[in-house]
Amino acid sequence: MSPTRISRSSIYSKDGTILYNVTSSAKTYKVKDFVRHIGEYAFNGNNTIRSVTMPNSVQTVGRYAFGEMKKLSSIRLSKSLQKLEEGVFLGSK
Repeated sequence: MSPTRISRSSIYSKDGTILYNVTSSAKTYKVKDFVRHIGEYAFNGNNTIRSVTMPNSVQTVGRYAFGEMKKLSSIRLSKSLQKLEEGVFLGSK
């Protein structure tokens, strides 16, 4: 599936079910409804975001998705989460 830029700070799949990349400079980030998969390295290295909220539609989180986020202090996980791949939070606070 080819990526589509939904906003200046996020890239989602064309059908909106995969979040590929986030470069937001906001302190809080809410993943859009209907996302089922957060891709590898999606938030990795973002040192601005402090809080992430996932909708309950998210089922998997890819490798290193939240890695190296020095200011991340809060994350609300999906109630439907089935799989966290390796290193999801590696190097994060």
